[in-house]
Amino acid sequence: MASSIRELILQQIVSLVDAATTTPVYRSRDAALASSQLPAIVITPIQDSPADERGSICWLDWTMQVAVDVVVGARVDATANPLLATAHAALMADRELSPVAGVMQISPGLTQYRMQNSGGEIAF
Repeated sequence: MASSIRELILQQIVSLVDAATTTPVYRSRDAALASSQLPAIVITPIQDSPADERGSICWLDWTMQVAVDVVVGARVDATANPLLATAHAALMADRELSPVAGVMQISPGLTQYRMQNSGGEIAF
């Protein structure tokens, strides 16, 4: 069975970020990361929504929001900032996700910073 366009987009995002860094890149982790697995980058779909904004029966603008989370242990800023910059640069270098037909443009969006300290680990 062929993958959906959404899955093709997510696979391409994972591939681009993975190729740009030596840090492990995961697609939608459903299990917690152990401290031995940090740092890590997690790609997760957040929202997928169509809109008929062009006024055409044949065309929908489809927007998908994806989170690129960097999870680190100690030294949050020193570890996370270079990883965020690398992931951002990898995605902005191919804003149309060339191998995936129909992607018009990747646009950066809102960034939310979360710092959690549970069990001695900090997530960023």
